[in-house]
Amino acid sequence: MSLHCDVAIIGGGIMGASISYYLSKMGVDKTLVCEQGRFPGLGATSKSGGFIRTYHTDNWYTELAVESFETFRNWKDIIGGDCGFEKTGFSYISNTHTDENIKKFKSIAQKSSIPVYFMQQEDFNNVQPFYKLSPNDKIVHEPESGYADPLKATSSLLNQTQNNELLEGIKVINFETTNGRVSGIETNVGTIRADAYILANSVWINELLCELKFKVPIKRKSIGVGFMSFNTIESPSNLNSYIDDTLDTYFRPTKGNELLFGVKIDNNTMTSVQNQEFPFITKKELINSKNILCERLPFLKNAIIKGTRLGFDSYTDDGLPFIGEVPGWDNVYSCVGFNGGGFKIAPAVAHGIALEITNKRPISKLDNCRIERLFSSVF
Repeated sequence: MSLHCDVAIIGGGIMGASISYYLSKMGVDKTLVCEQGRFPGLGATSKSGGFIRTYHTDNWYTELAVESFETFRNWKDIIGGDCGFEKTGFSYISNTHTDENIKKFKSIAQKSSIPVYFMQQEDFNNVQPFYKLSPNDKIVHEPESGYADPLKATSSLLNQTQNNELLEGIKVINFETTNGRVSGIETNVGTIRADAYILANSVWINELLCELKFKVPIKRKSIGVGFMSFNTIESPSNLNSYIDDTLDTYFRPTKGNELLFGVKIDNNTMTSVQNQEFPFITKKELINSKNILCERLPFLKNAIIKGTRLGFDSYTDDGLPFIGEVPGWDNVYSCVGFNGGGFKIAPAVAHGIALEITNKRPISKLDNCRIERLFSSVF
């Protein structure tokens, strides 16, 4: 079998789906999205908590989150279909919010209409009185933010994309090269030939880059998620979505009296990528994570754990992804290493990548993430 297309995208998660969508909008005739499992993939998308927020301690993430926010909030009108966005409100708890971070964030956020408040504890207690703060906690509150459903969002993007073909169960084995360019990818079902190849395949990217005698320094980190149900009589009806850096946890409501929460995986040091099966989350890990949450939300003491997810994402040493041409190969493009934060910025990232592919020139908003920074002493 031999297939031909304008752009072949390897990886069918939120990034691959978003890139395919925007390429179609910009007039690319045919894209192929290759996924080694079932859509929306085996990587971070299928396990993501789906937080939609704008505040971030890194300005680059903030800028792209602000740009992406309106897409998620008005998904039906902009993309079509449903991304499952729920406006729960979002609160970010930390004891390290600095005046400099806040100042930089405000300079970015004021360009949009998204309300974000840096709240005093007494003011926050009026909004979320059931949340038990510590004396040094600082709060960022986003009343219009919340979460979206990564599975719905990815499916919606793929369904709304014209002139794309979704290939499921496709394992890319290696590249074919001719005269210093990639001329095809060999898969378990045959060869795919394209003008450009986009690697949105997370932790698996180096399996292919090694064929080009190149490698990016990404590591795999496990991401654990649990689900619990709680007594509706004892619980609040207006629970925000939260990231609590002071306790290294996060959680959000799902439906009714259920909660999704982060599970800290024991001995979860970031390791080089290997092909291996992940174990289930242990009872000890779940109980420890639940107990941490109970420090903040005492009404969860008698909550019942009802399920888990265990996945992973690709992480980088400097916290920024690798986006752009692979050095030495002008028709191979990288889009990996989002450090657990790719979902909320996927529309802005994919729009930028589609512009670069179709216009054949880089755009400035992605400059911080070029692979070339590996060759700088600053990295």
